[in-house]
Amino acid sequence: SIGEHTRQNAVFLSWWDNSQRLHFMTGRNVWANAPIAAAYETHDEKELWREIGGGFASETSNLTLLAKWFMSDAGKGLEQIKKIIPSEKTTYFLTSMDDLARIQELSILADRPLQLQSRVFRSTENVHTLISAVKSWAKEGGTGSYLVQPFPGVGVRAWRILDKKDENLLFIRLLPFTHSLESPLDGVTMVFRSDWGGYISIYQLDR
Repeated sequence: SIGEHTRQNAVFLSWWDNSQRLHFMTGRNVWANAPIAAAYETHDEKELWREIGGGFASETSNLTLLAKWFMSDAGKGLEQIKKIIPSEKTTYFLTSMDDLARIQELSILADRPLQLQSRVFRSTENVHTLISAVKSWAKEGGTGSYLVQPFPGVGVRAWRILDKKDENLLFIRLLPFTHSLESPLDGVTMVFRSDWGGYISIYQLDR
């Protein structure tokens, strides 16, 4: 478990919802573990996420900084993190497929759009047909890089990147998109990835 394999001084960088669960279940330090009002555009959205998140954080800079790091070029983002978080704190990233539902929050806080698209592909008797369909779709309207997650009882949900310049964002590089798997990110070391689809990935920041 995380509690057994990380030191007390460890700090985890993950979006607020995963961070909230991680801190609750392991007691490990997290960078930000509550939503902030600035991440939502309408009153109804603010009220919904205030309730879901157990209230908004009174301190807003940490989540905003995290959004900006995630939405920066990966190398620059990692360097910025090293400048802010003391070297004696072992720093980890925890990412999951759930993070793809947080794109709007990230874009608003970082003031930078991120163009991704998703599509559900139904299972077929021939898995090779499914694979070919996903790859063709990723190339037709995107960069060719894609991520696939299980869609139980239906098939898979695939995500594609629409703009080449978004392929090297730290947020994207920490998720199991095909180009990230083919060329692992320099500056971090993967210490854990769950079974197929990479539902949860944990990286340690190299110091």
